[in-house]
Amino acid sequence: MVTGAHQEARFALNIYLLKGDPCLAKEHVDMGGMTQSVEIKVGDEQTAVLHYGQMSGSPDWLARLFALAKEAPDALKSASISAILLVEANGRLFALTFGHAWQKVKISAVEPNFGIRCVLNLAEERSLRAIRRDRIAEESLQAIEQIPDSDGISRFGMNIEKDLLRGVKAKIDSDLGFGAWVAGADAFKTSIDLSTEYLTAFLSRCLKLHAMDEYKKRFSWVDNIAPLRNSSIEPILAQELSHLVTQKDVGITLSVPDLLSWDDHDYFSFERKRKGQAPCANHLELSQWVEYASAASADGHTITVDDLNNRKIYAFRQGGLENDSWPVFQCLHGIVKYKNEVYLAHSGKWFILNRDFVDATNKRVTEIPHATLVLPSSTISEHEGAFNERAAMASGGHIMLLDKKLIPHGGGSSKFEVCDLLTQNGELICVKPWGGGSGSLSHLFYQAKNAIALLNNDASFRDKVRLYIDKADPTFTVIWDYICANAEQAEVVLAILRGCSKESLPFFAKLALCDCVSDLRSMRFKCTYAVIIAV
Repeated sequence: MVTGAHQEARFALNIYLLKGDPCLAKEHVDMGGMTQSVEIKVGDEQTAVLHYGQMSGSPDWLARLFALAKEAPDALKSASISAILLVEANGRLFALTFGHAWQKVKISAVEPNFGIRCVLNLAEERSLRAIRRDRIAEESLQAIEQIPDSDGISRFGMNIEKDLLRGVKAKIDSDLGFGAWVAGADAFKTSIDLSTEYLTAFLSRCLKLHAMDEYKKRFSWVDNIAPLRNSSIEPILAQELSHLVTQKDVGITLSVPDLLSWDDHDYFSFERKRKGQAPCANHLELSQWVEYASAASADGHTITVDDLNNRKIYAFRQGGLENDSWPVFQCLHGIVKYKNEVYLAHSGKWFILNRDFVDATNKRVTEIPHATLVLPSSTISEHEGAFNERAAMASGGHIMLLDKKLIPHGGGSSKFEVCDLLTQNGELICVKPWGGGSGSLSHLFYQAKNAIALLNNDASFRDKVRLYIDKADPTFTVIWDYICANAEQAEVVLAILRGCSKESLPFFAKLALCDCVSDLRSMRFKCTYAVIIAV
């Protein structure tokens, strides 16, 4: 038992597990500003140094408003204490951070998902309270979700096939010795009873907890997309990624890695503000960044790993006040294949996709039937609207054009497009041009699912579409009535303009396709895939 005063409440901890040798790991913690220190007892015969310091400053918004005052008061100062405690236990080094000191720990030096794994090894299947997730199979989407009670993962908006779990909070049995609530991402947020246990003993228990596989019984899907543990191949993957970026590969996207509040920033830039000049506002598009960075590269073309690590994306508030910045590598998202494995670069980290998960997804894709209808070919430059119009005109009355025929529904200015083309065989064709990545297909899939959900569940919507069809071309009215009465006989065709075979889609585009097909089938509709070739 620890000697000293009785602890009336458990002591909250924010714990990072650092990679590698403890002596070397210390170099990855920035002690800048931690000007004071004190030695504290962390074990029966072990001490550690608590580094701490005070940070103060005047917020930008306050200074700007004071500048408008007739008699400006002295700028107010705020101060807070931050601290870091490095503790070695069982041959590993832990960084315990307090206040804002978590910003002092290099993210590349910590064991990824240490906190998530600890939490899920403790949690029961229906004990989750909050999650943080990244949607990575379509467009980049970040979300934090919390419920007032506790439940399973299905209670949240997380799709276990398309989302990456970035953080989790759960209610646990307090008899396990980690408190009643735990939360985790890379860090493990828990609590200790200092009156009964030393920090070294508690951290040893955390290390054992992290090594357990209990989570696989209840949350096995977490390993579908898992942090890369073999750091030795990261330089090779980074080199492959730099090649893809140089080629402006459409499977690589650019987005900020942090979940920012709407009022955190006003615009982004590829360059730091120069004295006396406002920074240039840039769109977060990979092709634009490559053109910007290539101009300064040694050969005017090649993007190197150093470019990805050393060049930054800057966030600014109005007036050119720099708010945050990230290395470009942390802003890249995309797939890299190496030696028959599939890796994911996301938010400055590397993940490996589970082989069984990849194989099962590929099998699901092969089982999606090809459409039997024959659509005319397109050209390299033909727009979607022009193709749809031409396909309807060339059909001899077999295809009705519904592209851009928006049906007012739901009140206000809400309008919906049921599909792009409707055939006499009861096929609802949704057409979208291929842009090379899963994001370019997301609009197609959402259009199809939303329209079919309305058709399936809303009689008022069905009636409005029928009224439009009856006025535009009465020969298709009976087809529409048949579709509404016999959904299981109708077919939704996902037609990709200038696309590739479904087997050749990028992995996350395959996931998005499978998800769309499953949803449509759950609404009793058949779903097929078609490629509109370009000549």
